[in-house]
Amino acid sequence: MKTISFSLVVMALMFAGCGTPVPTPVPTSTPIPSIVLAGGYRPPQQNDLIEGAKIGYHYVVPSDNNPVGVLAFGNGMIQLMSIKMELSNGLVAYLQDIAKENKPVLAFDEKDPSQKDAKVLSWDPKKPIEIIFIKLPDNSPSLWSVRETEDGELRTAYKFVIRKDGGLRFIDGYDLTTLNSLNQLLTLNGGGTGLGLSSRLALLRTIINTPAYQNGVNVMNTTPPTVSQYDARILKIDPTQKGLAQDLDWVIISRPGPGGGIPISP
Repeated sequence: MKTISFSLVVMALMFAGCGTPVPTPVPTSTPIPSIVLAGGYRPPQQNDLIEGAKIGYHYVVPSDNNPVGVLAFGNGMIQLMSIKMELSNGLVAYLQDIAKENKPVLAFDEKDPSQKDAKVLSWDPKKPIEIIFIKLPDNSPSLWSVRETEDGELRTAYKFVIRKDGGLRFIDGYDLTTLNSLNQLLTLNGGGTGLGLSSRLALLRTIINTPAYQNGVNVMNTTPPTVSQYDARILKIDPTQKGLAQDLDWVIISRPGPGGGIPISP
């Protein structure tokens, strides 16, 4: 299997080796998508279709009674992702800071299925922020704001969507080649997939504040983020180190799921 050199900048700078496993929250997974949280908010949940991908499970932070943010993961992410408990408070504060800034973004309106191009839209900061990680569906007709490619192939893509309730949704997709490459890496927090997704999440605030990161092809490569742009509450980096030693800790942990991993959907 090909191991690609594709980079989400810091995600390729990893520790090798394994650390002691830490307790992690159990994902919320329901056979019937019927969970409605405080204030009538319904988070994305199992079997929801988002950009052609089925959602497998989700996490609400800090709690169902106080939903500040939701991290949801699609089926076919190879490994089971969870939130590192020691960094969960920092994740909540990070999302709250993004909501306080309340910057308009280049986005698609969920209420307008005919929209063909992203446009600058405002969103409701009082609604939970959703971050959706999915495996890119094969031959997906989805419209993406940002595409990252290698050898002419689409490797990752992301977009903002303004939900029907006015809240902000960030969708981040990865092709199978990228997921397999990340999965092969062993880190202190399990597989490398968690570090890859954490790297993107750590840049969400920068993406929202930087229009150049909201549209185009290979924008992260043409204008690489600096170390300071990765929020330390999501991805801790030691700038005095080089290469694998730069990444100290991150918020999304990846581990083998039931049966050795979550199977890739056909």
